[in-house]
Amino acid sequence: ENLALRGAVLRNTAWAMGAAVYVGNDTKLVRNSHQTPSKLSLLDASVNRAIAWIMAGNVGLVLALALWSVEVGRDRGGAGHL
Repeated sequence: ENLALRGAVLRNTAWAMGAAVYVGNDTKLVRNSHQTPSKLSLLDASVNRAIAWIMAGNVGLVLALALWSVEVGRDRGGAGHL
């Protein structure tokens, strides 16, 4: 009832009095506010990167073959599938 933690906002209050007690980087609140480290292993990260490169390569191949198919279709008079 009489405690305002870090980041608290007072509303509908004309004025307030308080004292800062136990502040700094070693407080429990500050230590728990940091982002947790990633739980992915190095193998998971490298596999994810490899999958991303494979997908990018597949998209590149699909686009290149689609453009090639359009060019072949022009050369054959619009019957590229025959």
